[in-house]
Amino acid sequence: MSEEQNKIFSRRDLLKSAVSGVAVISGMAVITACGGSSKKAEPEAMPEEKKPDEAVQEKVAEKPESDMAANEAASNDPCSDLTGVAEDEVKKRNTIYQYKEVSDKEGQMCQNCQLYNKASDEGSCGGCQLFKGPVQSNGWCVSWVKNPKA
Repeated sequence: MSEEQNKIFSRRDLLKSAVSGVAVISGMAVITACGGSSKKAEPEAMPEEKKPDEAVQEKVAEKPESDMAANEAASNDPCSDLTGVAEDEVKKRNTIYQYKEVSDKEGQMCQNCQLYNKASDEGSCGGCQLFKGPVQSNGWCVSWVKNPKA
């Protein structure tokens, strides 16, 4: 064989070896991923429960007395009472949907929103399809959508 033919031949051999090596490594990765290892996996530790944001706790601690008085007044209104509503639902209601008990958007109130669930009895509170808990008919959130029937 000529020297040029030896170079081509050795390049081919190198390429075949590389492809074979990749196939073997890939096969081992698949077997390992599928649990082919004889070693048993240990169960993962449960993540620790997250602590509430300290900044939020500080804000609550620093509430002026006027806010506390407003909260007490709200507790007398059944449509403002969130007793029994899960903490994550209250957070979703306040943070994600930015619910307000009184709308500051002209013409946009829960009572004319497509997602509002009208109160079943007069004098009781309505609800929302997006979050749990009582909803004021004159409230508002960022997901307000005009009800075509209103």
